[in-house]
Amino acid sequence: MKGVIRLLAIALLLLPTTIFAAEFRGDQNNTVTLGADETARNLYIAGGNVDINGKTVKDLVAGGANISMNGSVEDDLIAAGGNIFLRGPVGGNARIAGGTIVVENTIGDDLIVGSGNIRISSSANINGDLVLAATDSDVAGKVGGNVYAIGENIIISGQVGGNVTIKGAKSVTIKDGAVIGGKLDYVSEKEASIAGGAQIRDGVEFEQMARSSYGEGIAWKTVLWNTLTGMIMLLLLVLLFPRLAQYVADDFWKIENLGWGLVALIVTPIIAVILLVSMVLWKIGLIIGLLYAASLILSSIFVPLLFGTLVTKYITRFNAKTVSWVEVVIGGVVAGLISLIPRLGGLVIFIALVLVLGSLSNLVARNMKR
Repeated sequence: MKGVIRLLAIALLLLPTTIFAAEFRGDQNNTVTLGADETARNLYIAGGNVDINGKTVKDLVAGGANISMNGSVEDDLIAAGGNIFLRGPVGGNARIAGGTIVVENTIGDDLIVGSGNIRISSSANINGDLVLAATDSDVAGKVGGNVYAIGENIIISGQVGGNVTIKGAKSVTIKDGAVIGGKLDYVSEKEASIAGGAQIRDGVEFEQMARSSYGEGIAWKTVLWNTLTGMIMLLLLVLLFPRLAQYVADDFWKIENLGWGLVALIVTPIIAVILLVSMVLWKIGLIIGLLYAASLILSSIFVPLLFGTLVTKYITRFNAKTVSWVEVVIGGVVAGLISLIPRLGGLVIFIALVLVLGSLSNLVARNMKR
């Protein structure tokens, strides 16, 4: 087991540096900064709080509870965290996931966003397409291409060069002064509120969506089966590896695990694919790919433990010395119920998965230091 852990750690921590000449910065508890007078190349940065004020040559991958980006990125940006403020320009594509996201500058190509709340400010300029999946979206800036949006409340007050396609909305608002160069095609519970001063050059197409009810359309037998099998697998892990289960239960809540988990989630498959297509290191790429799949499976099994620990330790204030069947059962039920919540449930499960993955990544890193 230690040999496998060491191999995974070496592959994740050393190979990216040697192959991509990447730079890694991280601190589990404190603020991690790229100074205004600094320049990084292919930067991977994660921490409790991340402040990026300098220039990144090539790509930037960032993860943290709060991310403030005032510097520039030459090519692509990947960022995930609680609150993300993008004030600097990005030369290529930007892919961002977080609780609250604010974009205030230029995106050279496409912007893909998954968030609770997203605001594209009036100073923002997205040269490509804008893809949104958020509870509340406010698009006040310029979009050169098309807009594809999924969410509950969607507001457009800026300029869109192409079409606007909206699915699954409760409300759609097109404000005075908004310009849509193509067609507005939307599916919503009610007709959009379109101001008289708004311009939609190729017309509007509306499809009414039936009001959703909680749990409607859910395959209850599938959910029940997944919950029961998940409980059984988690219970086996708790019995076979009690110290590992206790570590995850005690460590998962640290917010820095979100950043580290996202870095591991994004970076590892990229490394594996590049190595697989190489002539020399394809065997290492295959091993990394297999270990990556195994780590995702292990993390997904541990996800209900997070919810069980939250209920027993932090809500009911019942402090057990070791993880028991109580946390397993409670966690399995809570995870099953959360999975029934449309859109938000999937996001919560995903965040829990990333937290576990980050916790396990930290465990590997700590063992490597010893």
